[in-house]
Amino acid sequence: MSDLDATVERLKAEATERWGDRWYLDITMWSDDDYQAHAVRSRGQTDDGATIRQRLFVSDDGETAVDQVVVEERCVEMETIESPDSEPSVMQTANSRAR
Repeated sequence: MSDLDATVERLKAEATERWGDRWYLDITMWSDDDYQAHAVRSRGQTDDGATIRQRLFVSDDGETAVDQVVVEERCVEMETIESPDSEPSVMQTANSRAR
């Protein structure tokens, strides 16, 4: 079992124990096979509409930890520069940024 597989199984078990079935996994893997993995659950919204998320992760010392982030959704411009089906185009999309 790979390190990532072990981390995923650990996060799934811990998230299910803590939060039942109200969570999802968020995994980012870079080209050098380094990764970042979180089990995430939404905790609602702030008065100004930002989303509150709690993220369960395995810390550098091997312990499970939880942090809380507030994510503000905003519209940004995105350009498709290569697509087999269409010409390049510009479209609006939602983008998240933690604050």
